[in-house]
Amino acid sequence: MHMPSATVDLILLGANHVSAPVEVRERLAASAADLHAVLDGDRGSIEWVSLITCNRVELYLGGAGAARVARLIEDDIRARGAGAFTNGSARLYRYRGAAAARHLFRVASSLDSLVLGESEVLGQVGAALAVARERGTAGPLLTALFQGAVRAGRRVRSETGLGRVDASVSVAAVELAATAVPDLARARVVIVGTGKMGEVALRALERRQVADVRVVGRTPERVACLAGPRRRAMLMHELATALATADVVISATSAPHPVITPAALGARPEGRPLVIIDIAVPRDVDPAVRALPGVRVFDIDDLAPVARRYRLDRDAEVRRAERIVEEEARRFSEWLRQREAVPAIAAVHRRAEAIRRAEVERAVAELGLGEEQRRVVEAMSAALVKRLLHDPFVRLKAPGGERYLRDFERLFSVSSRS
Repeated sequence: MHMPSATVDLILLGANHVSAPVEVRERLAASAADLHAVLDGDRGSIEWVSLITCNRVELYLGGAGAARVARLIEDDIRARGAGAFTNGSARLYRYRGAAAARHLFRVASSLDSLVLGESEVLGQVGAALAVARERGTAGPLLTALFQGAVRAGRRVRSETGLGRVDASVSVAAVELAATAVPDLARARVVIVGTGKMGEVALRALERRQVADVRVVGRTPERVACLAGPRRRAMLMHELATALATADVVISATSAPHPVITPAALGARPEGRPLVIIDIAVPRDVDPAVRALPGVRVFDIDDLAPVARRYRLDRDAEVRRAERIVEEEARRFSEWLRQREAVPAIAAVHRRAEAIRRAEVERAVAELGLGEEQRRVVEAMSAALVKRLLHDPFVRLKAPGGERYLRDFERLFSVSSRS
């Protein structure tokens, strides 16, 4: 698939669960606010959208000059990585044009996720676009790109078996808890965080008939909403109390700093077994917690063995999903190809119309034509111009037409970049 880049460019910079460990991804996520300030302050005509999930940190750039801005940002990201991208422990990937579009479509379809078929990422892609549009950083190019990705993701969920399985990072976390604790149904489980991931984890625990669940969050309304007969609602200032008697903790907040610290665990009897599964990025658990006796800490990268189970016996569904992704990627590429040709077509149309009008005025004056005769000449000349330009316009907008764009501009003495 070819994607023109002379006046329109599309660049993706990112790191995911395959290319970089969670400690690198969380540093990139934490530095995103600074990057946003830089882009907002000096981005020119560049469009941009950031996509930050538990599996990835990605930045999409679009417009003329996107490659130049991408190089500057890439240097900045590598510097912030504190050497992680130069010592082999992490890799920053960079995709351009069709490859960037195809990657996002696979992301929205959960084909690039740690847990194949997980549902959260589709909403996260849509939310990233909504935030960017609210900030005014997503223009026509990235809006079309992300809308196409959402469309691809919805098709995959409705047209393949990937959407008919309860697969998510939160469900995988509960599966991991079930292997780490002898009898999860009798365990006291604490969920820290009341967002989508915490809500999904609660449903997974309910299916396993876990009898004692405590939900800890920041807002009383949200905590109360998730509370129930076997769920005790608690606020963040009660976290230490909740942790004191917990057997399992699943943490999924959006806090920019650790919320589970040695101090928060200070009320626990020393050596009492505790399993903590941290699925937040940045991570919710202070690294020092790992040194506490009796405490086992898992992070999102530890879910990989559990996630592999979701890939078993699903190759046919994956192939169907990949075909949908390719269809939608071609659809976006076609839209972009036609969008690239529109300025040149408009410029030629304006030039032809100006010449036509001037010639009509000259003929009317020289021949002394009346109003009725003038209308006939106007209609005839307009039809003639339309018929002469029809085939070149159609060919320019057709697949492969971008190859003729610069020659088209030179032949008609116009520029789509002026």
